[in-house]
Amino acid sequence: MAKNNLAYLYEKGYGVQKSSAKAFGLYKAAAAEGIQEAQAGLERLTKKNSEKKRGGCFITSAVCRSFNKSDDCYELTMFRKFRDGWLLNQADGELLVKEYYIVAPLIVEHINLNSNSDEIYNGIWIHYLRPCLKYIELGENLRCKEKYIAMVNSLREKFL
Repeated sequence: MAKNNLAYLYEKGYGVQKSSAKAFGLYKAAAAEGIQEAQAGLERLTKKNSEKKRGGCFITSAVCRSFNKSDDCYELTMFRKFRDGWLLNQADGELLVKEYYIVAPLIVEHINLNSNSDEIYNGIWIHYLRPCLKYIELGENLRCKEKYIAMVNSLREKFL
């Protein structure tokens, strides 16, 4: 119950610096321990984040910003075309995109708390996004999807 209560404080910013990322991680841990209120907190937080930030390319945008690229750069345009033109048409595509809209803003928020965020974003580019972009260019969309799923799972585990 203590994790749930602390998560609420982080969610609202009561007595601590407001942090959706910290709140999400604490709610997730409390929910895993069977605290029903924590599940409600997770749902509230994820709904708020997905409504507030729907439509973006959060991780890819943050990586491109770290390289001083614009929001309409080649890379972001290709990733958005992949998402909207191929991924959303897959059986599990809508669910994957919905999950991404929930966790990606929190991941980016957490990465941005690190003094070496540019280094982290560079690693994401090298290990995940550059290979994904190559797969898209080659028309190997399924391989890109697999790499994308691996990226989200890895970053969620590391930062949430």
